[in-house]
Amino acid sequence: MRLNDHLGLACTGWTWSYAALLVVLWGVAPLVARRRGGPQRSLAASPFGFFWVGFTVDVVIRFFLLAYESVEFGNDTFRLADVPPRNLDRAMVLVIVYWVSVTVGFVLWPRRSAGGPLRPVEALGGDGRWDRQLLVLLASTACIVAGSGLVPLPLALATPIGLLGRLWIVPASFVWAEHWRGMATGRTRWLVLAPALVQFALSPFREHLVPLALVPLLTLVCVRGRMPRRAVAGAVAAVLTFLAIGPLTSAYRDVRWGGHAVSSVTQGDPESDQDFQELPDPSWLITIRRFHAFDSLLLTVDLVPNAFPFTGEPVLMDGFLRGLVPRVLVPSKARSNRGQEFARTIWSYDSEIESDAAIAPSMPGDLYWAGGASYVLAGALLWGLLLGALDAWAAALRPSARAAVLLLFATQVLPSVERDFAHCVATLVQTLVVLGVAGGLARRLWRLRAPAARWVAAGSAA
Repeated sequence: MRLNDHLGLACTGWTWSYAALLVVLWGVAPLVARRRGGPQRSLAASPFGFFWVGFTVDVVIRFFLLAYESVEFGNDTFRLADVPPRNLDRAMVLVIVYWVSVTVGFVLWPRRSAGGPLRPVEALGGDGRWDRQLLVLLASTACIVAGSGLVPLPLALATPIGLLGRLWIVPASFVWAEHWRGMATGRTRWLVLAPALVQFALSPFREHLVPLALVPLLTLVCVRGRMPRRAVAGAVAAVLTFLAIGPLTSAYRDVRWGGHAVSSVTQGDPESDQDFQELPDPSWLITIRRFHAFDSLLLTVDLVPNAFPFTGEPVLMDGFLRGLVPRVLVPSKARSNRGQEFARTIWSYDSEIESDAAIAPSMPGDLYWAGGASYVLAGALLWGLLLGALDAWAAALRPSARAAVLLLFATQVLPSVERDFAHCVATLVQTLVVLGVAGGLARRLWRLRAPAARWVAAGSAA
């Protein structure tokens, strides 16, 4: 027997009270964050702004969609609609705890700070010299190709090579910052975006195309302190385009990885029996189902600890250990497999849905599965402190370097509410380590090249 007579979540008066409180706290938090950054500070120029956008789409909007229709907007089952009201209310309380804790942690980090571990960005930006920027672009593009699977790599090098492949964002941000200052960059500002297209061609996931829009927009915000109306219109158009290219991306994946012919992907299989084919879901519905952090949290709260016990794993420290200890020193270091584990257990529990793909467990759900509500509070507070540290360190840099930092961490912070806690922390720490090592090598290389450059200049003058 189903617990309600409609297709939405089994909401009660308490549920709607929690939802109203969440909306108020969600609306106030950006004001608090902007006040922390100063009156001229845009929310878009803060890591907390990316977290706010991800939380808005994955939790706030997602709850109201599921409250109205949890079957079609969910995964075509009644699992979410059949969750008891008491467990739905517990999930809403955990969402509030998670949101408030992240916000508090972000505000608690000291506002005034030096650049800290983000200083190496200045060296990777080449100090405005195109020859240095081109060298970083070519090196990071080579890492993109190496990390795409075309070249066999040891497992210990997979993550560092992948992170090095993202460093093209740094010189690209410096070039676009020069453009917004009115300096002549010509076609160079478009050339520096080419690595994003290379990465998408080799690994067709839509998130690889996000920097194409974020690099120009964020550098504009950081240089001018605000986003003009034309830029807002461009951002809206970029989001709509990002959502619309989902089917095209899937078709390209079928061709590249599945070995299908282009004609069969674009026109369908002419030999199939048309009488027994199901109409595919529209692309907009597929896109909506993609954001399911609240779904994952709700299922976790419903099944833990009744069907699955608390794991008791030290997830609060695992992220730092995985991020700081390289695999080359500890070959047996655990891999990030929480998505696969969640898909095999909680996501597929008591249903006919089986998938070998990784399913996002959500950060609050992952923390709750590890140790209950206390883990959610502590983990969210720690994540907020990390976001506050990034914000304070980035604010001490010049606008071009600040934009580069925001872009480097945007794709980590934006979907963080979906991913498991240890993965988010480990990736952030590893990025800081790779940034420091690469920046140190670049600074040393620039110093080695400087005497030669002066010698050449002296010779030509003579």
